[in-house]
Amino acid sequence: MKATDVYNIAIALPSEELSLLYNMLGKKVMSIPDSGIKKRRKCLPRFTIDDGLRYLLENIIDKNREQDDS
Repeated sequence: MKATDVYNIAIALPSEELSLLYNMLGKKVMSIPDSGIKKRRKCLPRFTIDDGLRYLLENIIDKNREQDDS
């Protein structure tokens, strides 16, 4: 049976039966392990402009100075 066939049958149901079907499908779909779904990456912390400037000064500008001195 194809999904389009099931969809057409579900649309023809009365609203009460459609609600019951939705609840039954929700329980069944939620119980399926989601092995194929990747977890979302953790969000980076919010950096301020001062944090960005400090990073640039410590990592980029200081390294360029060291290379120029060599």
